[in-house]
Amino acid sequence: MSDTATLEDAPKPVRHKKKRGFPSTYTILAEVTLAVWLAAFVIPPGAYDTDDKGHPIAGSYHRLGEAQGFSARIRDLFLAPINGLYGIQDEKTSQVAPDLHGSLYGAAAVFLFVLAVGAFITVAFATGALDSGIGRLAFKLRNRSILLIVGIMVVFAIAGTVEGFAEETLGFYALLVPLTLALGYDRMTAVGAIIAGAGIGVLCSTVNPFATGTASSAAGIAIGDGIVLRLAMLIVLTAVTVAYVIWYARRVKADPDKSWSGWQPGDREVKADEHEPDPMTRRQVAVLWLVGLTFAFMIFSIIPWGTVIKGPDAQPFSWELGWYFPELTALFLVGAIVVGLVGGLGEAKMSENIGKGFSDFVGAGFAIVLICVFLAVAAWIG
Repeated sequence: MSDTATLEDAPKPVRHKKKRGFPSTYTILAEVTLAVWLAAFVIPPGAYDTDDKGHPIAGSYHRLGEAQGFSARIRDLFLAPINGLYGIQDEKTSQVAPDLHGSLYGAAAVFLFVLAVGAFITVAFATGALDSGIGRLAFKLRNRSILLIVGIMVVFAIAGTVEGFAEETLGFYALLVPLTLALGYDRMTAVGAIIAGAGIGVLCSTVNPFATGTASSAAGIAIGDGIVLRLAMLIVLTAVTVAYVIWYARRVKADPDKSWSGWQPGDREVKADEHEPDPMTRRQVAVLWLVGLTFAFMIFSIIPWGTVIKGPDAQPFSWELGWYFPELTALFLVGAIVVGLVGGLGEAKMSENIGKGFSDFVGAGFAIVLICVFLAVAAWIG
């Protein structure tokens, strides 16, 4: 048989079609931004009339006759990333642009808060205290890991129902993901415990002044009206959500292939020690106390205690701080320096890890900015 015949009879390699992977977070948000921008061409803008306190008047919604021209819409889309970071929303027209007069609409405050949390967590890990603490906690909970999930979700549900604890949970992911991995669960377990726990709390806001308090004040009723129903919802839905996350966690632990989030390189190698880890040093114990106290102080500083205890129209207590993202950003930046000093990091290593924390968390911060981008594009619709 000739070589030519052999080559002709040989099976040709099968060309597999390249499968399209799931788009990244940035791509999805960019597509949503474009979709919202296109929808603004067909959805007429509108607004509510407001009273002296700025509350919308029921039944006063009306369409606005003014519509932006095409060039103005193109400019809005072009400036959307800038508006998403530090755009200003005009109080009269509700339009968002970097050169208007009004209140900050962009996510600059949240963006810097995320970077500060990243610096704080990275410096804490560089001291070795968090690794050691997580290892010891994983060892103690290796046979009772479900208690960790229940505890996290109940605490976040209470924080959510009391003061709308949501964006403030960002710093806890870096702490809880390594712990859940060490206990044999995946990253989705940590995300579910945090976001579902806090989300249920916010959904059933019993005394949340930013949701129930604002709505009660606008409706002219007490914040306590309907609290029994909201409390019953909180108890039932928290129990159901905790049970669901536990079911998922056990399912993944028994069969890792059923993980919804998949596994990053090294995730499966993180395991709780079979033997008790070495004792922590005094520096490491001090760092753990500083990390815990920083997060506890953050929660204390943002709760409007007067409103929660006495009602939406109550005056704040004299010891109430009323902090928000600017102050919290400063708290974590100062905390990163204090933790680095107590943990024994030199100036060079501390500075290096602060910069590393910024770079590691900038992706999460930019995703938050992009969320504000498509909101800014649609803001003028009303």
